[in-house]
Amino acid sequence: MIEKFTQAQGLINNAQNILLATHYKPDADALGSMLALKMGLEKLDKNIQVFCWPAVPGDLHFLPHREHVKTSFSLANIHLIVGLDYGDHKRLGLGSPEVLSQFNFLTLDHHLVGNHLGYCIVEDNFSSTAELVYGLLKFLNLEIDADMATCLLAGILDDTGKFTHPNTSPQTLKNVAELMHKGAPLVKISRLLSAKNLTDDIGVWQKTLDNLSTDQEIGLIFSFIDHARFVELGRDFKTSSVINTLLAIPETKFALMMVERTPGFIDCSLRSTKEKDINVAKIASVFGGGGHYLAAGFSSDKRPSEIIDQIKDLLLLTPLEIYSPITPIA
Repeated sequence: MIEKFTQAQGLINNAQNILLATHYKPDADALGSMLALKMGLEKLDKNIQVFCWPAVPGDLHFLPHREHVKTSFSLANIHLIVGLDYGDHKRLGLGSPEVLSQFNFLTLDHHLVGNHLGYCIVEDNFSSTAELVYGLLKFLNLEIDADMATCLLAGILDDTGKFTHPNTSPQTLKNVAELMHKGAPLVKISRLLSAKNLTDDIGVWQKTLDNLSTDQEIGLIFSFIDHARFVELGRDFKTSSVINTLLAIPETKFALMMVERTPGFIDCSLRSTKEKDINVAKIASVFGGGGHYLAAGFSSDKRPSEIIDQIKDLLLLTPLEIYSPITPIA
């Protein structure tokens, strides 16, 4: 990592005006890593723009400096663009690769599968992009204050499922301890990330179970929430807790949640577990998405039945590509 961080340091040193961006509908890892990097670069007297779309979700308003995140940006006089945790450049909302190729571009991500731009530091041996950014900030010899530590710990907590996912390594826990020593309140962050409206959660589960199906031949459990039901829920809910719970059902090898947030356009989330050895990132990549071995996503304009049929054909026709052994994190 020293060589890669040295290259990143060179890009940062040669830039005064820097634009930071992360993926559409950012989560705690995306926002936490971006905000921590913003605060760190400002200690180097850099001028920073911070962009995401849409606005910062309400459940992440506790993150320090979130008020500086804008839903618009300007490329005028920008010396460096840093894309964080985005997987595919289209999820950044910054423009075409042709436009972005005119700028120095640095990618910081832990999603191996995707379409990245510029000089890429893409490492899946980190639990999260926040943990990767923590390593970069330490390499830059920047003082990490309590606000930065809070943002970083929020990202790590969210992406590790509060240390329950297999991407949690001994090094991750060591870094978490360091961030706590720097002032990050673990218990408070955990509580805030867990804060949900019980009535809304019951509604999400009800509509998930209403349309729950399985394909025993390939070990898939899946559900589809159409646009009418999505609107009825009345909020931009997260599917992570639902889909992770579905994996606990016996004989399930992987789970798929499909949500029609926009009419005719379905957001899909895939999950598996370490012992099942199904590379859901490979499945997502076929649809133009990306992610990790055990957690991935994509969007599609196909009907749910067509999505399921394509996934089934993929597993039955090219099993060696999908049933990939997962290398344990050292």
